[in-house]
Amino acid sequence: MSGSAVVDQMLGYVWKDLKGQGQPAIDVLRSGLSMQPDPSRGLDSARLNLALSEVFAAEHNWGEAAACSQAAAAAAAAEGAAAADLAGLARLAAARTLLVAGRDADAAAAVATNGSKEDAVQLAQQLMVRHATAPLLPDAAAAASQQLQQALNSSSSSSSGGAHGVLLAVSHKVAGDLALAQGELGTASSSFGTAQQLLGGSSSSDSSDSKALVFESDPGSCLSSRLQQEVAADVALGAAQVCMARKEWEASEEHLSAALAAAEAAGGEAGPGLAPVLLLLGSGYARSARVMFAEGLLREAAKVLGAAEPSRLVDKAASSSRQLAHPSLAAAVAWRYCQLLTALPNRGAEAATWGDAARTLWQHAGRGFGIQGASRGSGGSGFTSLQEVLGDDVALTGKGQHGHGRGAVVSLLLRRLLPVADAPKTGA
Repeated sequence: MSGSAVVDQMLGYVWKDLKGQGQPAIDVLRSGLSMQPDPSRGLDSARLNLALSEVFAAEHNWGEAAACSQAAAAAAAAEGAAAADLAGLARLAAARTLLVAGRDADAAAAVATNGSKEDAVQLAQQLMVRHATAPLLPDAAAAASQQLQQALNSSSSSSSGGAHGVLLAVSHKVAGDLALAQGELGTASSSFGTAQQLLGGSSSSDSSDSKALVFESDPGSCLSSRLQQEVAADVALGAAQVCMARKEWEASEEHLSAALAAAEAAGGEAGPGLAPVLLLLGSGYARSARVMFAEGLLREAAKVLGAAEPSRLVDKAASSSRQLAHPSLAAAVAWRYCQLLTALPNRGAEAATWGDAARTLWQHAGRGFGIQGASRGSGGSGFTSLQEVLGDDVALTGKGQHGHGRGAVVSLLLRRLLPVADAPKTGA
């Protein structure tokens, strides 16, 4: 049996029998790497390292996950065009893990390549990192969106499925996030619809339901069903935020139901990947005066991020070496809960506690959430306050200086908030 066939069997065992989780999966993959003539080179080394990265990411061990995905990218890149999709998956994995961990400069380095500027996948990954980490100035954002759209129009997207289909779906999702951040809701909706079609689903909002698309792992390309479900969840989350910006609450809930089902399929019924979906569901319910449901959803969002109490949420999101999400997402959960409690009678003390936690988390997010950052100096948040982004604590009562704030784009893949330009309010 050839070495690649043995690796196929190992990867099949890891994904199907071990569900890509735990020390047994790590042991199998490390055993496979030890069998390689040169663990730093070759397709098989790249596949094993990429799978190992995903297993570590599922354990929230971002340092090990990033190291393995970067090793996979280097090994795949050495194989040239034959491993282009594998290299793309590895760069995506590296960027994601580093952005969740707040290692923004490292994320930018991970997607920096010497490839063609017209390559849609490479360009999208670079813009994904830039959107998450750099000031989003209107003119530059518009130029970036146009450049990416031109590259995507030149890419072949007629076939869905497979590693290349997933990479293109992520690329269209990045285009959708950029458009949403600029208030270009029609363009954003179209981009999310194309991404959904590439994943094998319908782009029609009428077909959004609570059933997740069914994906199979592909050991040959190291494409896991978990990644495909996470991408599907993030695409549905983007479509929901378009509807929320339009105040189409019923349609947004349909997309959020689909996002929730996909996120549960990817990471379980209590995984931290549910937090972005629960945040938006809770926010939507609060805005439409369904207070009881909103409180339950926002408290559950805090729980899946590791804590039901505000002080523990700060510890989990800002101090842990294995944080479950970027502090900007945890800050949004705490602040939305503060806003809801502020609007309720006799909950002022509790609201203040959650508000203090949100402000602390926002400070930890720091330079990881930038817009107009040059005016603040290096290391500071791109906004003068949390309130400017997410609104005042009294926003649900119709009071306050900032109303509901500028808003932000919520990313499930990156588990963080993405800034908006001078655009209409978005989902968060």
